[in-house]
Amino acid sequence: MERDSVYSRGADTRGRVELETMLGTEFAGVLSSDDFSVYNGGTITAQQKCLAHLRRHFKKVLGLPGNNNNAAVAQIFLSLIDEAFIAHESGAKDEG
Repeated sequence: MERDSVYSRGADTRGRVELETMLGTEFAGVLSSDDFSVYNGGTITAQQKCLAHLRRHFKKVLGLPGNNNNAAVAQIFLSLIDEAFIAHESGAKDEG
């Protein structure tokens, strides 16, 4: 039976060397992180980015010039992220 676990560790730096010291060079779990660049480009099986950071990036896309599908796609993702936040807040209220 697989078990889920969460590992959190504070470090003096946020560099690639520190990340690989903690996780190794071929991490097989799911890395949940903000969008700091050190988390990109490594050998990681799966990664979950912070939804608040993603939401901020999609808001910036809405303000980009041009007539293309970027704004429509950004709006769809913003709606999905907002729904996730509402569901999370609703669940937290139900548990509390």
